[in-house]
Amino acid sequence: MALKNMCKYMMSTSTVTSVISHIYFCLSNHKSPHFSNLSEAYDHEPMKFMLSQRKPNTIFLREIDRKNHMFSVDGDSGFMEQSNLVLLKMGKYMEKMFTTDVDFFNDHYIVDSKTGKPNKPVPEGSDLRDEDYYRYMRAGKMMLRSQIDAKGHDENGNEIVFEVKTRASAPLRYDISNYIDYLDYGIVKCKGQHSSFEREFYDLIRGGFLKYILQMKIGQMQGAAVAYHNT
Repeated sequence: MALKNMCKYMMSTSTVTSVISHIYFCLSNHKSPHFSNLSEAYDHEPMKFMLSQRKPNTIFLREIDRKNHMFSVDGDSGFMEQSNLVLLKMGKYMEKMFTTDVDFFNDHYIVDSKTGKPNKPVPEGSDLRDEDYYRYMRAGKMMLRSQIDAKGHDENGNEIVFEVKTRASAPLRYDISNYIDYLDYGIVKCKGQHSSFEREFYDLIRGGFLKYILQMKIGQMQGAAVAYHNT
């Protein structure tokens, strides 16, 4: 597709948004995100973007077609800590739960506590992985790819597409190595420093929200569904 549209560089939105975020920080002179209606519990909390969002990012430019001078732009995931695999696997598991028929999910993905296996085995030669769907956007000589998680219809019957984002609740994000200690944690109130929607809103705005917005804009999506879990 990139060759057909005479594009020189190919990349995914997850790769390019880390770069665009830093361009935004420079253009805005590192302006803090806007907060509204936070309670007094956050009067003395930092209002800047999290350090994890402001730290330097690395990308790789790899030549994939020497004849046509085409390159891929790939992100650098660095060294994957074992504890981060918990979040990665749980995120994929929840996305599958939201986008798969309930009965099918329970039969093929839920492990029986007695047998240690799903209720129904995977048919031989079949693949339970769904086909991935993408939207593409051309910007100059760049071809950007956005993965589409889900689709639906608005109140007027128009088809829409949106992201499914999964996030661990606050204590797990801060202490993922000991996630087993927080399995009883829940979001049970609107306001407050802990166990609240406000806590998650505060962290989301300072953390992943800018990246989410950029990904949705590039993919021309109508929104995102954000799901929290305590693993």
